[in-house]
Amino acid sequence: MISHSINQAYIQLSLEDNVGVATRALIKGEILNAKIDLRAATDIPSMHKVALRDISAGQEIKKYQQIIVLASKSIKAGEHIHSHNCSVGKFTTNYQYSTDLKNIHEPPAHPQRTFLGYKRKSGKSGTRNYIGILTSV
Repeated sequence: MISHSINQAYIQLSLEDNVGVATRALIKGEILNAKIDLRAATDIPSMHKVALRDISAGQEIKKYQQIIVLASKSIKAGEHIHSHNCSVGKFTTNYQYSTDLKNIHEPPAHPQRTFLGYKRKSGKSGTRNYIGILTSV
């Protein structure tokens, strides 16, 4: 299962990721994570990526446990990650989909049938569902 970390400043989608996504605009010098002594090294716009640890030039930048791009130069922890320090390059990857899914809700062996309606005085059933038709041009 993909592990993640969420705090007020950023979301780390997987513990293997070396970037987080800023949940709001981050200010240079702001403490992002006191446990790992991480501070914003630059101003970072909301929803942009922030380096969670040092990344060497040419190193893979990972988000969702996947390589999304390569670092075009060395990036320090807390720096803004964007087009100015990223590049597209060749790398090998093993694409797999839904490998960590776990069925956490088993349906009952004999599903109960339900009906969202009401019983009429005549003994027949009725519903309160309406069909609306909207027209547009």
